[in-house]
Amino acid sequence: MSYPRSGNHLVRTLIEVMSGRPTLGCPGNPNDVPIHLKVEARGTGSIAMRSLHPIAHKSHFLRHAVIHEANSPGTWGLIFLTRDPKASVASHAARTPDLGLPVLKTIHGVNRLRRMAKWYEESIAFYEGFDQRRRLHLKFEDLLDPDLKIQTIARLAAFLDLQPPKAAETDEIYALAKSAQGSLKAELHKRKRLLARFVPARLRYDRVLDRIAAAPTGRS
Repeated sequence: MSYPRSGNHLVRTLIEVMSGRPTLGCPGNPNDVPIHLKVEARGTGSIAMRSLHPIAHKSHFLRHAVIHEANSPGTWGLIFLTRDPKASVASHAARTPDLGLPVLKTIHGVNRLRRMAKWYEESIAFYEGFDQRRRLHLKFEDLLDPDLKIQTIARLAAFLDLQPPKAAETDEIYALAKSAQGSLKAELHKRKRLLARFVPARLRYDRVLDRIAAAPTGRS
């Protein structure tokens, strides 16, 4: 599974609850453990595991997906979760300690944000090149929309050949996901809003979604 940063805790939590199997974090990050371990460590709940064999791997960037694919035997599918690029890139940048607004006024800072935008674009290209029979695109916004989230979760479950949770259970699952991720601090929310202004205009969400909708069949 591969997607931009925002929303990954929610999707991973849904997958672990539905499958009873762990999802692995990004390569090289020892703190990015399966969701069931995070919620247990924080005392915010529990997710019953029926097997410790991973069902999915998280990738923030193209290089992560390449590493996972190289190290994982068998044939894998791709769950591609998108969020409005301004929100996604700005959220990632806001969590980067050395990328404050004073830094963005320098060439170094501007180039850093441009690289983050490029990573977003690279992930779209990875989706476009993936076999259409083994890929699924989900919008983070649909998972938050009261009118769309149940059917969006059902699509995710069907892709993984799993049973979706009951509608009455979704609030609890969403609370688990939120507890596993934690929230941006108030000052980082302010930084995120300001950083969003610097995300390249070419990454308009409507253009991103049009590109995904027109994606070729990809490689087999």
